[in-house]
Amino acid sequence: MIFLQQYGINTNLAVKIYNTYGQQIYGVLKENPYRMAEDIEGVGFKTADEIASRVGIRTDSDYRIRSGILYTLLQAVGEGHCYLPREILLERARELLQVPGESIHSQIDNLAMDKKLVIKKDSIYAYTYYYAELSCARMLFDLSMSMGGDRAYIEKTVKGISKELDIETDELQLQAVMEAVRNSLFILSGGPGTGKTTTINTMI
Repeated sequence: MIFLQQYGINTNLAVKIYNTYGQQIYGVLKENPYRMAEDIEGVGFKTADEIASRVGIRTDSDYRIRSGILYTLLQAVGEGHCYLPREILLERARELLQVPGESIHSQIDNLAMDKKLVIKKDSIYAYTYYYAELSCARMLFDLSMSMGGDRAYIEKTVKGISKELDIETDELQLQAVMEAVRNSLFILSGGPGTGKTTTINTMI
């Protein structure tokens, strides 16, 4: 514990680190403290980066660049993105790491070979989020099937329900209701005041 505290690591974090690595902690800290960002809950890139700087790890270390790339993609996930275009990833990682773009570019390819990243044309995914998106796409595809049905009959029925409930629907709303009836999966979108609630009430 004293060994860890000399690098500014508080007691709680020191316990977590020691419980994770045991006697291997000496090698981890001296060689690649960025492993902690992957292995220990509550330790992110910035914490690992602070520790690495105290230990004396170079700012252009391959380990640092690789960890920074993964951290950049994780930050993008927090913004709602499953991936980043290569140029945006390079720009953000350069700003974070303050190293030449060439160094980042080569490590992106190395991370892909190590199955930490997935590269699809110009899109760079963290491995986990690529397969999460793929699974979601597969499930949506399986759910998306046409229920068929006679269009004229459905239109007549929808108009009858609208009249009975005293709901006025325009042509687009009527089309949305009909598509919802004819398909097992339907996404209704639109800004405030565009008639989504009226459309849903007609569906119900």
